[in-house]
Amino acid sequence: MAVTHKYNIHSFRQGIDSPAILLRLYCSLVIIELAIKDKLNFSRSIGHDIKRGINEILCSRTSPLPINHQDFLVQQALADLRTQADKIENDLNNLWCTRPNGSISPVDPKKYPDIRYLKHHSDEHSNSSEKTSDEDLQQALITAEAIIRHLRTLSILA
Repeated sequence: MAVTHKYNIHSFRQGIDSPAILLRLYCSLVIIELAIKDKLNFSRSIGHDIKRGINEILCSRTSPLPINHQDFLVQQALADLRTQADKIENDLNNLWCTRPNGSISPVDPKKYPDIRYLKHHSDEHSNSSEKTSDEDLQQALITAEAIIRHLRTLSILA
């Protein structure tokens, strides 16, 4: 029996309508992760590594995509999904967060939930240049939204 998290995905979709960019980004990443894990039927441990999950889906023989690979739109979506997987990794690396020991470092793309500890430029911090701008957040959100569109085109996400 296939594992699905329709309820969870539906619940997190409520957050992508928020005016708060950070909330929209976080909810989008959770939706992507759940859709990937549902498609893989939790047969592989990807943790929170979205890029790895996308690559697992694209290379999977046990969970083939239910689509016509000859269709031009599908071919384009597959190519774009590979590109967006690389891009989300770079986008997450442009976001800064506070670590449990108080140090500051870029978000680890393999552990996107670290954005919960985002160091935003509007927060009161030292004069450190390691801060996240609204533009950086917006770029990551644009990439996450593109991934969601491609997952829908490929029938991975309803």
